[in-house]
Amino acid sequence: MQNIINLEQSNTVLSETSSTSEINFQTCVKVGNRVLIVSCIFFIFSILVSYPFAELFTIPQQIAGHIGTMIFPGFIKIGYVVRCVGIKGLGLKV
Repeated sequence: MQNIINLEQSNTVLSETSSTSEINFQTCVKVGNRVLIVSCIFFIFSILVSYPFAELFTIPQQIAGHIGTMIFPGFIKIGYVVRCVGIKGLGLKV
């Protein structure tokens, strides 16, 4: 009888753990998607500030735009990796 109770308790703990990890992986996918979208928007904006519309912005703004063109692709990569971790954790094909 004791073995049956322990088995039921371990199954409950495993199901709670798997649902918690599934929620965490779903959160990874959501956060990764948001980071990708926001980073892409800022990257495009920084390119526009740096090159085609440079004459409309001050030198410090252009410098910030050029720095952004180097920084935001890094955030795009981080968002992609977080998204891939979440998708892989959910058991889906990456």
